Amino acid sequence: MTKIEEKINDILSEWNPLCVDSSVSRNEYKKYIPSILASKDNWGELTKCMEHILETMEIDCTLECVKNDVYNISKFIYHIH
Repeated sequence: MTKIEEKINDILSEWNPLCVDSSVSRNEYKKYIPSILASKDNWGELTKCMEHILETMEIDCTLECVKNDVYNISKFIYHIH
């Protein structure tokens, strides 16, 4: 994994939207990294990507708390260098 991929994985595993055990979260979200990387430098695309990922997890993206999570996680990822 590249440093950027590792940083994204760290963010996703710490966020852990599925609330899996911490020993599982390090690997649980790796499959989403390629699509996140593809949209990382475009704020609108990145937030859409994050919403799509949550929808595949059957998480309701219309909830205000989820919208806040998408915003915050997207912000962390967007600013990775």
